Amino acid sequence: MTQGDADTISPTLISFVDNKRGGPVQSNEPVTCAVTFSKRMNAATVNATDFGNASATAIIVNEVNPTANPAVFKVVVTPCEVGTLRLQVKAGATLADCAGNALGTAKAIPDDTTITVNTPPQLKCQIGVPNLANNNWINPATGKVWELGDKCRLAFVTRATTQATSKDITTYNTFVQGVANSSARVIRGFYLPH
Repeated sequence: MTQGDADTISPTLISFVDNKRGGPVQSNEPVTCAVTFSKRMNAATVNATDFGNASATAIIVNEVNPTANPAVFKVVVTPCEVGTLRLQVKAGATLADCAGNALGTAKAIPDDTTITVNTPPQLKCQIGVPNLANNNWINPATGKVWELGDKCRLAFVTRATTQATSKDITTYNTFVQGVANSSARVIRGFYLPH
């Protein structure tokens, strides 16, 4: 193309690159994907309605934002249930480059990576998780302010290790309790406001 010639070349979709390295992920866990086109795109034509899931698993497209590179967009999606996530540009979506050339979307353009979406792990007997910095002293299990008698689970993180050879959880609880008991920085109790 010489100077002064009109740009009539349509853009193509080059790649989807997710921040989970192909997963797996848990339901309700956001996934950020860099979507790269062959040309600078008109950001006003690239939005959340252009993207979906190539599988039947329900997702929410949280945001679509341009990056410093006008050919790359950050797409954040959240799978709402267990299943699979395969991000795609929907069939019929109207995305265009800066010269007004449309991306060919007669058919959907799916990612070549399918991410498995699993059920989040559940803590046994979890009543609430105190996050004193972020939830304003609210017990997530009740939606109310923590009260005397509410129970919580306190996690103790250690750099010490042990062999994972037993199927009995008490083996590991005993190990961690021993490390905690020998530590100079032990939390002996947990105060709940009332």
